[in-house]
Amino acid sequence: MFHRGDLVGRPEERAIPGLKHRSMFEWRPETSNWAVTTDGEVVRSYDDSEMRLLVHWNAEVYRDLAEMKKVMDHTDDLTHDRVIETFLADLASKGVSVSVGADPFHEPEFIMALMNAYTIAPEIDWITAA
Repeated sequence: MFHRGDLVGRPEERAIPGLKHRSMFEWRPETSNWAVTTDGEVVRSYDDSEMRLLVHWNAEVYRDLAEMKKVMDHTDDLTHDRVIETFLADLASKGVSVSVGADPFHEPEFIMALMNAYTIAPEIDWITAA
């Protein structure tokens, strides 16, 4: 799956010097703004009018208690062997014959077969749309 995050904001403000994976984002009522901090030091502040919040949420829904138990106790987890078997069966159903060696995750022929069968290139027509 391809995921594309488009840049937002003014180009000169996109880079945030001092931003790290451990940076925090917090509301500062004393200044009525949002602050990005790294190790307690404010590296960028934002006014309310500059803010946009995007929330991703997901849920797990189960058919019944038995299905939920399978997930919770991991009796239905995927294994490497099951993944390889599933791919090989699906490739065969598409008329693709491929052999896998002792280490299919590093087998160039298998990797190329997967890429050829399942890659969906992102659409680019939005670039030229007016």
